[in-house]
Amino acid sequence: MAVGSRTGTARIILYGTLTYYRADAQYRAGVGDGTGAAFVEAVSRGWGMPSDWAVQMWAPSMVGDEPFTQWLAKYARQSVSRGAILPLLSAFYAYDLVDVFPAVRVPTLVLQRRDDGLVPVRHGRQIASQIPDARFVELEGVDHLPFVGDAEAVLNEMQDFLVGSRTPIPRQRRLVTLVFTNIADSRPKAVDLGDDVWREVLAAHDRDVRIHLTRFGGEEVKHLGNGVLAVFDGPARAIRCALGIVDASEQKGLSVRVGVHTGECEMVEADVRGIAVQVGARIAELAAPGQILVSSTVRDLVAGSGIRFGEGRDVELAGMPGTPGSSRSSATAPAPTPSAARRSNRPTSSAASSTSST
Repeated sequence: MAVGSRTGTARIILYGTLTYYRADAQYRAGVGDGTGAAFVEAVSRGWGMPSDWAVQMWAPSMVGDEPFTQWLAKYARQSVSRGAILPLLSAFYAYDLVDVFPAVRVPTLVLQRRDDGLVPVRHGRQIASQIPDARFVELEGVDHLPFVGDAEAVLNEMQDFLVGSRTPIPRQRRLVTLVFTNIADSRPKAVDLGDDVWREVLAAHDRDVRIHLTRFGGEEVKHLGNGVLAVFDGPARAIRCALGIVDASEQKGLSVRVGVHTGECEMVEADVRGIAVQVGARIAELAAPGQILVSSTVRDLVAGSGIRFGEGRDVELAGMPGTPGSSRSSATAPAPTPSAARRSNRPTSSAASSTSST
């Protein structure tokens, strides 16, 4: 990327750039003719077709992500046709900027990810050594595509180079319903079943969880031990998803604790943060095996949905004064209390039931 002015190019930013494609006595950072020819042939043969090989080359951190695999194939087809890719790649053999970089006389930033497999970091170091007073920044990561992986680190370095500071990105806040799940008594079960069988059980459980998240419009945020944290746009869908997860788990001989809470959270990249997250986690810890425990915030929001609850109780959430679940006798406004959802086909008050489906 070149940043221009009325008098010409003012600054240059290079990311994942090659100086010279082939290796020789003067430039050992390149690749051998045999390696390069095999690479060109492999790329041109599968260009525009979904494959893990292509993802491994361009964005290794996304291997196994089917939507990304499909997107990358479409991106390739729309950028260069299969008929044009072979001559384009073959032209790389004539790629030679060895004499160009030393002539650069404007501030230059050279960015390179340390473990980029497509363009090894040695190329970035070589380029930075050729450009007078170039600034070389070696970033963490394995992906060649700058917008995959830690894209924020790339943008921060560019912003710092261009304007001299890094403007904090405004934090996005969003009202969501949080669902925490956790397999009860997982350690003794793992010991009884053995590592291999337990691993298969967990994989099957994870598949069930994702099936229900997809069905009810939930978004998996991350794994937490033997459970997950997921977010929903509405509490009724969250509870019905939790009911499905608990049922599916019981069919596999597992008991799952579930905590549900609705609150405003900070959305930080692919994560959620804030007091509401801590409250939801505490509520999940209070749930009994096989129980779905919700805050009264959730209970009040789903009034009229057909979901029924057992009796609520006041509890003190450790480190959470004045938050949902804390004592009503506190000096703050009366706080909501956790309630257990209830199923009509169960006699216990800790089960959950719904008279309507989504």
